Amino acid sequence: MRIKNFLHSSILFCFFICLSPGLLPAQKAAAQPGGMSKVFTKEGNIIYGVVQHEHANGPLTVENPCGIFIFYPHEIDSIVPQKPEIIETNGFFNLTSVGLLFGEGMNGYAPYPTLTSLFGTKWNNRYLAGLGIGFEYYERSVMPVYGQFLLRTSNTGKISPLLSARIGYSFALKRSDSNNSISDIKGGLLLNPEAGIEIRISDKSTFITSIGYAYQELSHNEPVYHWSTENENRKTVYTHINRVSLRIGFRFY
Repeated sequence: MRIKNFLHSSILFCFFICLSPGLLPAQKAAAQPGGMSKVFTKEGNIIYGVVQHEHANGPLTVENPCGIFIFYPHEIDSIVPQKPEIIETNGFFNLTSVGLLFGEGMNGYAPYPTLTSLFGTKWNNRYLAGLGIGFEYYERSVMPVYGQFLLRTSNTGKISPLLSARIGYSFALKRSDSNNSISDIKGGLLLNPEAGIEIRISDKSTFITSIGYAYQELSHNEPVYHWSTENENRKTVYTHINRVSLRIGFRFY
């Protein structure tokens, strides 16, 4: 009895998928053999499948998982070709981006440049993670090395909202200034959550733009003089930089 009910349900489900009622008017279009199309019949049904054969003033053959359907011109109301959906497979990718970091710094509100490149892997067409390296300038040049996780909130369509978070450490590229008054320059912790959108531009690449919050720690030693002595003492100064990040980039996979 269970097997009979299962078969009965399967047949009804297949019939519903293959011959769903047409609720919206279809636009007139020509079918392309070998491509996916929706066939709207004059009886109000919609058949979705691959067009196998189309002959002038002759029958149209459409194939889908439910079988093969043959339609004659007097039975068809319209045909709408369907663009194939691009589904990414699991694998490696590279995300290279450039941008500006806006906020107050030692030299006022001048924006700082940022260039980063992330090498990672993706799975389930939504989750991406990897390790990156780059160059940034906060009145001092640093090389950020970081891990980054990205979440595509939608895995279908040409445009997808995107959430991202990176955490790592920036290494100072210069240990002292030109006159050695400032020495032992060091980098520090970096944090950078962002939100943006990803736009597919080809089968193997996307364009990404994002905005977020960028935090960076830096430190250095500088001299301290006291009026009562000629001896030079030094102190460590820590700088906590808070910026707004604005980036554009391309992901290749």
